[in-house]
Amino acid sequence: MPRARAAAFIALALSGALVLALAIALWQRIPLVEWIARRELLARGVPSELRVVELSLRGAELADVKLGDPAAPDLALAHATLAWSWDGVRAGRLDRVALRGLRLHARAEGTGISFGALDALRGAEPDAEAEPLTLPFLEAELADAEAVVDSEQGALRLRAHGSARPEGELVRASFELHGESPQGALDFGGGGTLGLVSQEIAAAGAIEGVTPWGRVSGNVRLLGTLATLRIELSGNALPDPKALPVSTAAPFEFEGFATRAADGELSAETTFSANGVAIEELATLASISGEATLRDDVAEAQLALRGVDAPGLLRAEQASVRASYSLASGELRARVEAARALAPDLARLEGLSADLRLAGDALEGDVRVARALELSTPALIAPLRIEAKLSGSLQRVGLSGKAYTPGDGLVFDLSGALERERLELRVVLPETDLSPKTRQPDRVFPWLAGAIEAARGKVGGEGLASYADEKLSASGVIALNGADLVTEYATLRGLMGVVTATEMDPLVTPPGQRIWMQSVEVGLPLGNGTMKFELRPDGILYVEESEWSFAGGKLAFTGAFPLDARERKLELRVEGVSVEKLLAALDFDGLAGTGVLGGVTPLLQSGPQVRVQDGELRATETGVIRFTSGEGGAALARKQPQLGSVLGALENLHYDELSLTINGDLSDRVDVKMHIRGRNPNFQKGRPVVLNVNVDLPLGSLLRAAAVATGVPDEIEEQVQKAMGKEKP
Repeated sequence: MPRARAAAFIALALSGALVLALAIALWQRIPLVEWIARRELLARGVPSELRVVELSLRGAELADVKLGDPAAPDLALAHATLAWSWDGVRAGRLDRVALRGLRLHARAEGTGISFGALDALRGAEPDAEAEPLTLPFLEAELADAEAVVDSEQGALRLRAHGSARPEGELVRASFELHGESPQGALDFGGGGTLGLVSQEIAAAGAIEGVTPWGRVSGNVRLLGTLATLRIELSGNALPDPKALPVSTAAPFEFEGFATRAADGELSAETTFSANGVAIEELATLASISGEATLRDDVAEAQLALRGVDAPGLLRAEQASVRASYSLASGELRARVEAARALAPDLARLEGLSADLRLAGDALEGDVRVARALELSTPALIAPLRIEAKLSGSLQRVGLSGKAYTPGDGLVFDLSGALERERLELRVVLPETDLSPKTRQPDRVFPWLAGAIEAARGKVGGEGLASYADEKLSASGVIALNGADLVTEYATLRGLMGVVTATEMDPLVTPPGQRIWMQSVEVGLPLGNGTMKFELRPDGILYVEESEWSFAGGKLAFTGAFPLDARERKLELRVEGVSVEKLLAALDFDGLAGTGVLGGVTPLLQSGPQVRVQDGELRATETGVIRFTSGEGGAALARKQPQLGSVLGALENLHYDELSLTINGDLSDRVDVKMHIRGRNPNFQKGRPVVLNVNVDLPLGSLLRAAAVATGVPDEIEEQVQKAMGKEKP
């Protein structure tokens, strides 16, 4: 019996304690709920303050809710009324929600919108296999709500109110939103219905006003269900050039939709168009139109551009762009095509295409031009086919590739860099044989047509071009390796040397350019000579030095010669010419001699004709003229009858004076007046002999015959080999 009484007493005590605990919990339910709410929020990293005004089995009232820093909360709520029922709780929703005095503070950042401390409450990405979305309330009312979104363009302040009420199996909702920013006001309003059972949505709204990024006006429709939502958009937008690097003369027109499939996949399509588009520091477009899609985290677009103008770089009447952007990798790929384009002051481009890849700031791609036509008249170079690779960044992109003239023409190596309104280009021509017709100068360089009629041999070179501030500058080096050139006025053979040009239009060289020629025929045939020269901006060829091997001596001249003049004058200096070698070149049997000649021979060129005007050569030392009689003497007498009476004196004539006066056309036989004073010890007891004889001679043939073959100077050959990339180790 005592044990039974003890058990009854313990049970009674426990029951009393439980009742007492329940009574205390009910009495302190409001402070307890406040404590639990603050603890749960703090556990998630969100400091909070709130006050529970009323709490019952049917609902609750909250006031003075603050989330975040209490002094500057990210979310504040003046008053909230929540109502529920057992049926609503089982369905996972509230019966009624009424919010008043909502204040939300957010910041627009590069990666999206941040809500401060509230970011910690964001859940994971939606699971495609999760249960379909459901409405968290049956009836709702929003009054005196305000949100402030800070951005680099200023603060956007949004005020909203709205309501949702049940109508049978539907919930009908409506709301209005008014926004204000430094740029202007924005209004958005709309309404629609949601099926409580079917979850079908039918809603529409309109937006009108100014955002921090520009003005917008349009309509929105929502269709489908919460799980498979389709949003349709149409309207226009006018970008603000102060906020975006784009401006338009008229608003962008757009129309499209975005959908969320049952598996959670997002997709979108839109079409758009605009006129008078300007992209900051890049290009202007007369118009742009196209369409864009988003599927599987890949955005694709096809654009049609008209009136493209990238100042200082490119202009095109029409162009097309196909682009794709991976949301996952951030890589942009684009193909740009233009049937015709213009590089101002440089070239007209036909069949332009480019495949570009941009990842972050790294840019690479391939560029092709079917025909690039240089704009000069006549053109500096024949149409080129260009293939190049790009690599670099949006600020500076490097290029490397090749350019081809038509047919089996020349192949140039290209390299350089492109910056904003600045182009630097290096063009290299490897050692190339000029024999094929497609490589003749007039085929490759049209501006040389008529100036150079034919060419053979090997050439190579390098050119540097720079285009900046709408001005083109160019320089270059050309190496000649045994090249033959035929011009209107001259034929040059065996050219060797490296010539540097500091400017290309007009062609200008620095002083001291040096070349060697096996022969030159410019009315006056010369051979085995070197020339040191400068080509000046006024079209004057200034010859600093020019020496040609001739009959044991040399022929030389200097002076300034206008290239565009039809008539030119020069004085040909004759130094150290051997009388023995000169007479041998005349090919008269039995005639020989010794001595040295020198003097000055004035020449006048008129087109292809070269004349000698009172040229004088004199012996610079005493010598001997010997003539051996016989058939040779008889032949000489027959050719020159006036010499017959003096042949005896010439058999061993020791002269003190010997001079020649020359006049005539070098392409024909010239008149030579010969004056000789001396004596023959074996003729008439050695009495003095004075001979004045006029003869006509083929001076051109004589110069060719008396030319002395010499090798290319080592200095010039080394320069050529270095320029051709064959420098000796």
